[in-house]
Order: sequence, then structure tokens, then C-alpha cells
Amino acid sequence: MISEPPLRVAVAGAAGRMGRELVRLVAAEPERYALAAAWVSPDSEALGRDAGELAGLPVPIGVSCGPMQALNLDVVLDFTTVAAVPDVARTAVAAKAALVSGVTGLDETARDALSRSAERVPVLHADNFSLGVTVLKELAVIARQRLGDGFDVEIDEVHHRGKRDAPSGTARMLGRALGDPAGEIRAAPRETSGEIGYSVRRGGQVIGEHTVYFLGPHERLELTHRAGDRSLFAAGALAVTGWLVLQRPGQYCIENYLQAP
Repeated sequence: MISEPPLRVAVAGAAGRMGRELVRLVAAEPERYALAAAWVSPDSEALGRDAGELAGLPVPIGVSCGPMQALNLDVVLDFTTVAAVPDVARTAVAAKAALVSGVTGLDETARDALSRSAERVPVLHADNFSLGVTVLKELAVIARQRLGDGFDVEIDEVHHRGKRDAPSGTARMLGRALGDPAGEIRAAPRETSGEIGYSVRRGGQVIGEHTVYFLGPHERLELTHRAGDRSLFAAGALAVTGWLVLQRPGQYCIENYLQAP
């Protein structure tokens, strides 16, 4: 039996927490993946070092300062910043590579860049690549439908002190699924029925915790997800690549992957 060649993977944001974890996971499965490129920002201290050095592994791939040229790639894994998304997306298109984006807190420019790229290559964006969080969202939607407006909804999230966006991308994702397009912290007491509130806590090395509260007049329901290891997010992002590279150009979500036969 002829085995398939490994997927040629580029990691954008290779110096970050997720980027380093992705490099480790790619190196751990050489029969399935090959690290073809690793990108960091131009002002990163990691510039010019080996990706393996960043991840503590013998991976002889030099770290470059950004997606400045089209490479021989199958897929680009993007965990950079909102501002970098357009450049990464253009490079994926130039390389005719699928794009997996885990950048959170996207603005209109970044969303437009992903949308334009999806006209040429398959694009999957997710605020969270955890299977458990995906199920949490599904359960929360069911709870909102069953309980109705008689229950107030609050979303609480806790992350490490270095987490930049607040509320987190996952909290906003949960809010959107429950009917709130803004996902903003409420500065005043609840004024309307159906309004969703958010609370944010930052500190220590908490990987990620999210709780959706349904608060009724005489009872409350709490749905909680706690991440125990950051590798689960990187593993989820890497897992979708084999499926995504086989899809037609378009925009996909983690649910599409999970529901695929």
C-alpha cells in the first residue's frame, strides 16, 4: 500500500504558546506532518532561530519574520495577531494552501481577509478548537431555548494574566450562539430581558475556564468547561488539517469538521 506524503505545514505565530505547541505536535508525527515554515513578527526575539529551538525539539526550520512569499505548502496554521491575519491569509492564497485560523478577537478587516481568502482556498476559523467547548456551546443553545427569557444569561471566563482579548474569543462565540452579536462587558445593571452579561478574570497561568449561567427566579443552571492542558487546543487545530485540505474553497467551522462522515 502506498502511503500518503506528509502534509506540508506552516505555523504562523511560531513563537507564541500555541505556535510552540503546534511545532512540537508536528514534529511528533513525521509520517503525517512536515514543518515547512515557521513565521514570527518582525520584532520578535525568536527571529532567525530554529523552530525546534523554540519548542525544545530538533526541528531544523529557520524562523522567518513573516509570510512574505508563497511557499510549497498544504496548510497554514495561523495563531498570530488580528493585525497579521490579512498577510497570513494572502500568503495562504498565494501558496494555494488551506488556512486554519485560531486568532481571536477578529476585527472587520481580519474577517474580510478570511472571507476573501475563502473564495480561493478552504478556510476554517475557530475561536476555540476544543471538542468540549463545541459541545458546551450546543448545550447552552439548547438550555436557552428550553428555559426561555425567564432565565438571565451570564458568561464568565478566566484566563492567564497574559490573555489580551477580553472577553475571550470563546466567551464571545458563546454569546453569539446565544443571540448576542456584540459580546461586550456590560457596564451597567441589566436593563432588558434577554441581555447577556460577561465577566472576565485574568491571573496566574489559568489555561481557560468558561461558565454559562442560566439564572432563574428560584433556580440556576451552570454549564462549565475547564481546559486542563493547552495542548488540547493545538491538537484540535492540527487535527482538522487533514480534512480541510480535501475541501473546496469556502469558509468552514469546527462543527463542519466534527459532523463530517
